[in-house]
Amino acid sequence: MQGVAGKQIELVGPAVLPLGLGWRAGGPQLLAVALQHPPVHLLLYPSEALDLSGARADLAYSYAARWLAAHSLGGRVRVDLELAVPSFMGLGSAASLAVTLGTGLAHWYEQPHEPAATIASACGLPPGEQPLAQIAAQGGLWLCGLPGSQTPDLRRTIQHTNRQAWAFVIVLPRLDPVPEANFELERLNNALQFAPQLAAAQAEAATEALIAALDADDLEGFGAALTQLQGGYAQPPLSAWEQQVCDQLRASGAVACGRSLAGAALFGIVQGDRGSISARQALRPLVPPTKGVVMAAITENEGLRVVQRS
Repeated sequence: MQGVAGKQIELVGPAVLPLGLGWRAGGPQLLAVALQHPPVHLLLYPSEALDLSGARADLAYSYAARWLAAHSLGGRVRVDLELAVPSFMGLGSAASLAVTLGTGLAHWYEQPHEPAATIASACGLPPGEQPLAQIAAQGGLWLCGLPGSQTPDLRRTIQHTNRQAWAFVIVLPRLDPVPEANFELERLNNALQFAPQLAAAQAEAATEALIAALDADDLEGFGAALTQLQGGYAQPPLSAWEQQVCDQLRASGAVACGRSLAGAALFGIVQGDRGSISARQALRPLVPPTKGVVMAAITENEGLRVVQRS
């Protein structure tokens, strides 16, 4: 079918931050969380041909063309990409774009429902990033099996008042030189290849403690368990500046901090909107605009959202 004439479809998709590796149900799992910011935001309109513009339009065009070919459809649609998750940061930029765009096209062409991983695969997203697409689509915090794994996924939501929120303070560094296009995928794959080498007993105990802390709404316990998990696998060493940022986040009350498994973003987890504001203010001397961007986010529990209107 062709697009819905006279209609506009708007979608917003979350970023996805891979926090660490855990061990559950007899195998390694990826711990990651969907975040409300920075989002993917796109709009679809009628068009005589496939037309994409805006943030990451080159990658989005290739995704759209592959999705259309996979479904034997012509490209009579215009997509305006108002916002995209920044690339190279390890926040699921490609995965969130693929599943949000693919979902938008599926709505536009009135296609039957498909799983998020199927949608992302049709767009050409590599298998290693497809779990991130699932997390973006459904939202929440996940422990998910690695590609090819049979271990069941676990999903939780994190939702509080502003004063009690589990707030993620995110630092997006300016990168010079700019990495290769596959930087995030390589970083994630490098992390995942060490997952089977985790000390299973210790990692499983820390993962169980992390889940228990989630269920008990225990931020301190969650941070302690995450920090223990982070010490159980090899990661590229932090630069002196990255270490300073993490040290400052700790001094500002972060219960855990580190770098995304899939890129350059640094993060700290603090409690409450006031704690987040204070932590970001304390980072200003270390992260001036010439060095990067500091932002805050909370969990996106609903996943990507679709709005259709005339």
